Parts: sequence; C-alpha cells; structure tokens
Amino acid sequence: MKILVTALKDDVNEKMDPRFGRARYWYVYDTEKNEGYFIDNSKNMSLDHGAGIQAATSIVDEGVDVLITGSVGPKAFSVLEANNIRIFKGYADLSVKENIEGFNKDELEEIQSAGKPHI
Repeated sequence: MKILVTALKDDVNEKMDPRFGRARYWYVYDTEKNEGYFIDNSKNMSLDHGAGIQAATSIVDEGVDVLITGSVGPKAFSVLEANNIRIFKGYADLSVKENIEGFNKDELEEIQSAGKPHI
C-alpha cells in the first residue's frame, strides 16, 4: 500500500502541509517496501486554477492508495473517489512521520466529503 502525506518540506520530521493541490512536497510511503520518497509538487503550486485536480491525477498515476492531508476540494475529491483513494484528515501540527504513525494506529479520521473549493 502507498500512503501519501502532503508536506511543507522534504523531510519526514517536518510538518504536514494542510493543503493538497498546492502542497510544496508529497511524501509517498510504500508499506510493502518499508521505504518512502518525496515528490516535488512545485509545478502544481504555481497554477492559477486546477491545482487540486492536477494533483489528484498525479497521485492516481503514482499508484497511491491513501492520502493524508488537511482537506481536498470538490474536483480533486471526485477524481480520488473515482479511483478508490481513501482520504484521511491529517494534523498540520504533527510531522509527516507522526501522521503516518497515526494512520497506522487508526487514529486519523477518514474524510467522507469534499471541502470548499480552493481559489
């Protein structure tokens, strides 16, 4: 299973970014290989519109099963839901690593509906 956490910096000990489409980095942790890697999301950060849907399409292509972030807009949510990617509410005051640990301990709440559109 691949778990993606939005991140402010490319360090698992740094805070989670509560934004999805405009997060600076994504950390992808592969539970089967017990290893992870960062993806630079700067291309989506600079988009005037459609960052969420572009980000959603990118993580579908990455083979992600679970997304941990603050919220997801309606268009991105539709793409993720259609591709059976489960979305969990992470904590911005915790690190990327701590959010993954929280998911593994079943401490994160699953997001069941889209948040407000991001402008």
